Amino acid sequence: MSLHYLIKKTLTSSQNTFKKIENIQFDGFPKLDIEIIRKKITFGYYQLEQAYGYLSEHFESNGDYQFLVSNNMENDKDSKIVFAKIQSRHLNSVFVRFKPNSNQLDDITWVCSCKTGKRTLGCCSHVAALIYFMAIGRFNITNIPKPGLRLKDVIIPIAYDSDENEDIVGIETSSNDMIKRSLSINSEIENNPTASKK
Repeated sequence: MSLHYLIKKTLTSSQNTFKKIENIQFDGFPKLDIEIIRKKITFGYYQLEQAYGYLSEHFESNGDYQFLVSNNMENDKDSKIVFAKIQSRHLNSVFVRFKPNSNQLDDITWVCSCKTGKRTLGCCSHVAALIYFMAIGRFNITNIPKPGLRLKDVIIPIAYDSDENEDIVGIETSSNDMIKRSLSINSEIENNPTASKK
């Protein structure tokens, strides 16, 4: 049976019910390390960084972002197919076929409904998120990298700075208009350490 036939069958099946990714057992999925995923599946860091973001959003959001997996895994001879839906701004369908308990990378295939999901070399970020979670992330959800955490530490303090604690400095522009710029020494030094080294 071809992967495309199984995808069509899965998409049209009324038996599919979806659960959050953390509530599904992926028995037999190969345990891959991060370097294997980076070098042999994503061919770099970009898709992995995006994948971390997708997973992080799923676990930290209030339901706006969902990573759902069908609890009805399809069997294809000696392989299993995992069907996931990633809901954010767009809905993407991700399929990953794997041979249980095999450590051969050739036994893992995938396709995604996004624009880059049908590529033949590497994978899109949605597929990377599903593979990373099944191979590594599910064993310790709290250790999934959170790429936006540093930004949150920078942006939130700036947003809550009050004008009472800041000095207002005027900067002349070429058209002799005055631009007001808020300076918060603590914010500038703590959140941008490279600026103080210049």
